This record gives sequence, structure tokens and C-alpha cells, in this order.
Amino acid sequence: MIRYVQHSDIDRAQWDACIDAAVNAMPYAYAWYLDIVSGNSWDALVVDDYRAVFPIPVTRRFFVRKAYEPFFTQQLGLFYQHTDDAQWLTACLEEVSRRFRRWRLHLNTGNTVDASVFHVQMRRTHHVQLSGSYADLERAYSTQTHRNLKRARQHPWQVLELPDASMLLAMRRKELADVIRQGRQKEDDTQRLGALINECIRRGKGRVLAAAGPNGDVQSVVFLLNSNGKLIYLSAVSTETGKKLHAMTFLIDHIFQSYAASGLLFDFEGSMQPGLARYYQGFGGVAVPFAVVSRS
Repeated sequence: MIRYVQHSDIDRAQWDACIDAAVNAMPYAYAWYLDIVSGNSWDALVVDDYRAVFPIPVTRRFFVRKAYEPFFTQQLGLFYQHTDDAQWLTACLEEVSRRFRRWRLHLNTGNTVDASVFHVQMRRTHHVQLSGSYADLERAYSTQTHRNLKRARQHPWQVLELPDASMLLAMRRKELADVIRQGRQKEDDTQRLGALINECIRRGKGRVLAAAGPNGDVQSVVFLLNSNGKLIYLSAVSTETGKKLHAMTFLIDHIFQSYAASGLLFDFEGSMQPGLARYYQGFGGVAVPFAVVSRS
């Protein structure tokens, strides 16, 4: 049985226990994570006694409630503890369609949706399995990535671990202002990202790493979300100097060296942009599709 449960009535302990045990678990689906990215505005569909769950972030536009995908949550959808429960996806989407006139939700790579029933657009992320040695990982780099890494190593980079989100947010505001504006992100969204990063660090589920020159001048920063067997490249930014000197390439290679043979799945979180997709593929990234579903 599927129940629609409002935010205030969700049993958070049972919810997070379901995500912990889910065969397709992702950190975006934890209650604390959803609270931050949605501003405490999400409801849910719950199957039986939390054997499967389907988070529904909710916003209002012109007095109309809309189910949507918040920034910094690449994938949500149905999370389930038993593979047989994947069958509940269609019923969950039908329930969303019944309750919302406007909705558009990202599913996860463990969800398969019937495109004859719903309007489906396919997107992709890029994965690298960090199971082998660093030498194995490096062999999968493209010729261009090897070339860029050789150039990066000519600069005396040092890798720093930063204590919080402040440097990354400052660089985002400065270096990505046009991109953020075009993506319709607002200052509130940037502040939510900061709160999210700091909470992940507090919980031991994230790290902020930076590539800096010999004088400590930071040129590239990345936030890595580490949870549920995944290492997610959640937010990254470089200065123009960092781009010219391939600081991010150096930083990603450092991460692969650090986590080689860890068994973690590195997720680049995209991209549909051809240039970024080539960049991720240059590190051995394999394209993995997931569905974006909306009212047909």
C-alpha cells in the first residue's frame, strides 16, 4: 500500500533506515539532506511500513503546488530495500500525477520507467569504479587527459583540505556568476549549498579539497560527498588561472590516487554538455543514464 505522507508526519528514523538499507541508496534521499536542499518543503510516498520510499520536494508558484527537483540533488525517485519493490515506481508516479498539476522529477539510475505512460527525458551521469589500483585507473585516462595532467604537474601544486564551505562559495560567486544566473540559481541556493556542505562535513560524509600554488593561492576547489559507497563530485569551481594550468585535472587525479582500490563509485554528476562529458570521459568516466519524468 502506498501512503502520501506530509513532511511533518514522516518518521525520520524509519525513513533514513530505509535509505541506509536500500539497494539503490543515494545520499540525496536522506531526510536531513532533503530538509536542507528543499528548505524543509518535501512530502513523500511511503510503501507499507517504509519498505520503499519516494521523496517529493514541493514548491509553490503562483499559489500552485509543484513537485520538483531541488538544486544539488541530481537523482531522487523510488528507493527500495528489495529488488521486487522496484515495481512500485509506476504506482508512485501515478500518485504524484494525481496530486500535482505540475511536476517534474529526476529518477535514479536504479529506476526504470515506462515511457509510454509518462513523458520521459533521459539524462546521464558519468561513473568511474575506484576498485583497481591507481595504475589501472590512470591507464583509462584519455590521451588528452594525460597531456593535461603532464602540464599540470609542471606547476608546484599542493592539495589542501579546507574546513568548511566558505572558500568554495566565495569562488562560486566570483567565477560562476553567469553560469549560476543562467541556471536560475539564487543567493538562497548558494547559501543552501553552504549549509549542505558544512552539514556533510559535520557528519563525516564530505570533504572540501583545493589545489593551491606554492603561496597557498587556491585556484580550484571541489566538494566531495562520500556516502552509500559513492564519492560524488557535487560542486567544483576553478579560477581562470586554475583552468589555464589544469588545476582541476591535477585535483581529480589526486583524488583518484587517494581513493584507488577503495571500491567506491566515483560519480561526476553529469553532464549533458558535450565539453564536460568529454572531460569526464577523459578520466575513464562511463556514461550512465537516468530518467527525468514529468506529466505527459
